[in-house]
Amino acid sequence: MLKKISILLCGFTLLSTANPVRIMPLGDSITYENHFSDLSHPRPIGVRSAYRNYLWYKLRDFNYEANFVGSQVAGQDIEPSFDPDNEGHPSWTSYDISERVYGWVKSSKPDIILLHIGSNDWDSSVSGVETILARINSAGRDNGKHIKTIVALILDRAHHEEWILRFNNNLRSLVSKHKQNGEDVVLVNMYSGAKINYREDMSDNTHPNDVGYEKMANIWFSAITGVPPPKKMYSQEPDEVEPLPPEEIDPLYSFPATLVDESFITSIDVNETSRVVTFTTHLPDIGVTF
Repeated sequence: MLKKISILLCGFTLLSTANPVRIMPLGDSITYENHFSDLSHPRPIGVRSAYRNYLWYKLRDFNYEANFVGSQVAGQDIEPSFDPDNEGHPSWTSYDISERVYGWVKSSKPDIILLHIGSNDWDSSVSGVETILARINSAGRDNGKHIKTIVALILDRAHHEEWILRFNNNLRSLVSKHKQNGEDVVLVNMYSGAKINYREDMSDNTHPNDVGYEKMANIWFSAITGVPPPKKMYSQEPDEVEPLPPEEIDPLYSFPATLVDESFITSIDVNETSRVVTFTTHLPDIGVTF
């Protein structure tokens, strides 16, 4: 099923760019778009867009020419169409991203990077993000290219996690240090500034629904353009998805309920080629992550 979008086409021109600005959406499943229901009712990759389609529409309506870049493609079947290229990697931590980011930046040559990472770290340390920023800086220097990195305070969970608050406080200090070093790094408050209602704007404990994702897009839009986001919200509440008959559900997507309750899963990675499901779960009462 295709995600339905209502589009407001602005009848005026505010900004025009000579060449499309190369923008890399960089992060984990919140950038790519996975959520827990994909275990039992997996959606095609072509309808997974996270905040990226909403940001694309808003930039286009503002007459801001963007070219989303990255090694991943997701959301290509959504109508109206948008640029589905991205660098979102479900289940990845900041440390996973840091190991590959130099090569991605060198290959994709972004002008702007939108970084939302750390939701899978389960720790208040921002050392992984520090490595990411250092390697972005190195890749830009080695390519002779100026890169603006917009770093987001990460979203909270639907059920509040205190470690995320500490992580974001450390992230503020980290970005401030890089700015003082003369780097083009900007911090945006996705945590509370996006005005996400963590009871109503989430599809599960970790990932926003369409309304939440569009609120994220508004924060990115303002950071990119320097102007307030459009007041019009384009997202609609998703239609109910008819469950697949039991005989049509691939056993690969059967949740192992005997291990842990599904509500405690924080990330999911399904590899249909190797027939392996990898998931991370956190038990908040005892602080165990596995």
